[in-house]
Amino acid sequence: REIYVEQIGQLAVRSPLEGQVISSDLQRHLLDRPIRKGQLLLEVAATAGQWVIEMDLPDRRIGHLQRARKAAGEPLRVSFILAADPGRQLTGTVSEVSLATQVTQESGHTIRVTIVPDDADDIDIRQVRTDVSVRIECGDCSLGYAWFHDVSELIQSKVLFYLR
Repeated sequence: REIYVEQIGQLAVRSPLEGQVISSDLQRHLLDRPIRKGQLLLEVAATAGQWVIEMDLPDRRIGHLQRARKAAGEPLRVSFILAADPGRQLTGTVSEVSLATQVTQESGHTIRVTIVPDDADDIDIRQVRTDVSVRIECGDCSLGYAWFHDVSELIQSKVLFYLR
């Protein structure tokens, strides 16, 4: 009997943080489904506390960001627009840049960048995983570079690399 009581106690799912379950249609996803230890069952979002934006920056852009961070000596300014509230442009700062590249099917090689809004209390929307359009202010550059740097980087990485 003690063994059964212990096994039943192990069936309880506990979250490592307080928050709100954001997974949809849990009953359909979990009903009659075999589950292994350590398997992701549902997602919990910490909806109370500091509002942050986590974005995936394409790996090919990290050089620009790191040079700008080093030159500025202070957190870089960011302006962003939430897809859930497209009429307002908000501001913030880059608080953290991951040291490791992640590979996702959706975005390819990316670096996680964390942004803290300037006035998080001004944001009424508590939506998880909403689309965000972000512009990180990395400093001034020439108009030609701004328009054609993608073409230049493509030529350097795909053509000139093999000629060396």
